[in-house]
Amino acid sequence: MSEDLADEYWLPIAAGDDNFALVINDIVVGKPGQLTSTVCTREGECALQNISVQHDGEDVVFFQVHHSGVRTLVQRSVALSTEGHLYAFGGSDDKVPRRLPFENKVKTVALGYSHCIAIDEAYRVFSWGMNDVGQCGNGDITGRYVSTPAQVLDPNGVVFSGIWAAAGVSHSLLVAPDGTLYSFGCGDYGQLGNQHPDGVVLQFNPDNYNAPKIVVRSPVVVIFHDTQQLERVRIYKVAAGAYHSIALDEKGNVFCWGRNHSGQVGMAEIDRQDIIGDPCLLQCLNTSIKEVAAGFDNSFAVTFTGLLYTWGMINAWDRIDEHTVSYTTDFPEMVRRFQNSEKVVAISVAKELGPAHTMVVLGDGTVHGCQGGAVQSVNLRESDGIYVYHNWREYPDIICTPM
Repeated sequence: MSEDLADEYWLPIAAGDDNFALVINDIVVGKPGQLTSTVCTREGECALQNISVQHDGEDVVFFQVHHSGVRTLVQRSVALSTEGHLYAFGGSDDKVPRRLPFENKVKTVALGYSHCIAIDEAYRVFSWGMNDVGQCGNGDITGRYVSTPAQVLDPNGVVFSGIWAAAGVSHSLLVAPDGTLYSFGCGDYGQLGNQHPDGVVLQFNPDNYNAPKIVVRSPVVVIFHDTQQLERVRIYKVAAGAYHSIALDEKGNVFCWGRNHSGQVGMAEIDRQDIIGDPCLLQCLNTSIKEVAAGFDNSFAVTFTGLLYTWGMINAWDRIDEHTVSYTTDFPEMVRRFQNSEKVVAISVAKELGPAHTMVVLGDGTVHGCQGGAVQSVNLRESDGIYVYHNWREYPDIICTPM
């Protein structure tokens, strides 16, 4: 894999549950791309453990890492090396990173709650894991578990091509080389991007009212009804929250849709709709966006100048400390902790509700994290005056730099 690709797809942090995180760093001198797991307390104390991976007697150098944020899965984490080799670990059967079988080099990967999507250098798309509601996109109507990576096929059985992917709890997003966006999986909360997409299967189980009802087992096109542009919207990157979706087009515009009970779609309306089934342009972000990320019920965007914005649930876990209060917002807010710091260059958000982590990397390589999605700074009055408080913690002894 070329250095350009490593730079383009660089993601050295993977936020998880209960302060668990995976970090690619250069703690060990002379070993950039070292994989490290860390567990941090609320006080900021971190226990670090280097994960040693070798191939043909040489240390494997990583540039991308993902963590599901869920404890119950067979496979919790995946990491991608600069050589294009994908490793899985963290489950009951994968205590040590295990290299997955791919014919070509892998260039990017997306990990959901219980399924995974990988794209190789030939732009072929593979998926594996849970497929009960079609989240693997292979067209299999039986919904059986996919144990090894298998190619994603379109409804006609033709091999699918992609350049970027995202995975939520039970839905998937896939960007084709021409900028067309496809979705598949469960669409009960509108997260597939169309209220009634082609190829939909309506299911109803009278014994289980909460069972998924909208199931799409092969990729279908997501239509963007954008009234501000005459030309077709070309999607560049996507992010999948638990039950909502975010798309970033080549012009830096952000579109959101899906579950919106906490305002995570960011419509900035007085009367909040719980479900928004069509992609909506996020007009209240009056700047071009470079990166997007999504958590359980919140959303994030990074500007080209390195500012971080969030909307949806703020301070999601009200037991963080006595100074923070949970609230929701439909309007993107700048995360004040990083307003006057080094610019944000990478972000990872866990999709688990509650104590799940958000992590960022700044331009100086330092890594910062907090529980509860995004924690905003608050002004506290003490006897000696007013000072700014926040629950973000810097990870000691960890530096992340692009490959």
